[in-house]
Amino acid sequence: MKTVILIGFMGCGKTSLGQYAADRLGMAFVDTDSRVEEICGMPISRIFAERGEAWFRQLESEVLADCCRRGGTIVATGGGIVKDPRNAALVHENNGFLLYLRTDPEEIYRRLRDDNSRPLLNPYLGEAKLRRICELMDERKLLYEEAADDVFDEQGASMEEIGEELSVRIREIASESAKI
Repeated sequence: MKTVILIGFMGCGKTSLGQYAADRLGMAFVDTDSRVEEICGMPISRIFAERGEAWFRQLESEVLADCCRRGGTIVATGGGIVKDPRNAALVHENNGFLLYLRTDPEEIYRRLRDDNSRPLLNPYLGEAKLRRICELMDERKLLYEEAADDVFDEQGASMEEIGEELSVRIREIASESAKI
């Protein structure tokens, strides 16, 4: 069974929706950010502050490689995992499937406006935070689209409805891989 790697901007629901789908489908679930925090014994914000983004990205790639070797797992990644094209190649080399969870910037802002745990958004408040989200999304949009095997748009529904739709899509992906 394929490993399904969820990519997309921070706050798009990779962790909550991925966990929901994994529970519904009886699949294993791994969140790469949580795994990195577990390995380091500190939160991502502290890792960024003490070790830097480049060090974090290297460890993130190592965690992704480990997840890809497992098979039959839903993996929620950090929003910047697509910044290194080797990550997408790694997923494909291991028969994984990259699913881009696409969300509009206003919805991301709504979800993250009071969240202070995101190192790339921390210094920003209010409209400045929305502008920063738009800037980062613009920078990464093409990276997500180029890396993805498919796109899942999550606009206009409750989180439970989105979770159900995502579960159906992941079941389809797993069924396709079983036929190969």
